[in-house]
Amino acid sequence: NDRGAPGLVVGVTTADPTAKTYQATRYVPCSWTLDMEGVFRATRADGTSERRVVGWSRAPQDKELITMVVTPRGGLAVFGDGRPLVTIGDAGIPAHEPLFGLAEATKRLKSFSLVTPPRVGR
Repeated sequence: NDRGAPGLVVGVTTADPTAKTYQATRYVPCSWTLDMEGVFRATRADGTSERRVVGWSRAPQDKELITMVVTPRGGLAVFGDGRPLVTIGDAGIPAHEPLFGLAEATKRLKSFSLVTPPRVGR
């Protein structure tokens, strides 16, 4: 893995995003994130945390749409332009609580845009 490659961190949190500004996603409480080097991090409400290498990595491609989905059972899935990239079924995300998206540009990533997907029927 090229340590100088551009990177992106995507995730969710149950913490109020307007309450405080954080230097990096790894400092956000009650959060679950995955970086493009394959490191999953969970910081839970009870103060415990987890860092796990999931055996997957890649640099985001130019103009690629990276999508993160939380499954009804609290798993995390990441897609690139609609193609599955990685799934963490046991992420432990409280899927039935309000969740706020997290994103962080790392290394040489110049920019990214956040978009809200259309709502899927219930």
